[in-house]
Amino acid sequence: MASVLSAMMSRSVPGHPQENPERLHIAAGTLLLTDNDEAFTLQAGCSAVAISDAPHSYTCANDIPLALPMTAHDKAR
Repeated sequence: MASVLSAMMSRSVPGHPQENPERLHIAAGTLLLTDNDEAFTLQAGCSAVAISDAPHSYTCANDIPLALPMTAHDKAR
């Protein structure tokens, strides 16, 4: 799945079941990733893996649209 967020837009997620790892890559823009009340800033070209069972959010941190391809691995399958 790929997400595109316009300047300063945010998307919040309540968390996913079963501690599924989420892999994401910042294709363009700057991401402010908040997970478990901890904030991380990732620039274009960076990648991250996060266990996404806790509430988390994705925010486009500047005026460049954020292009954010991501995948989630469902451990139950």
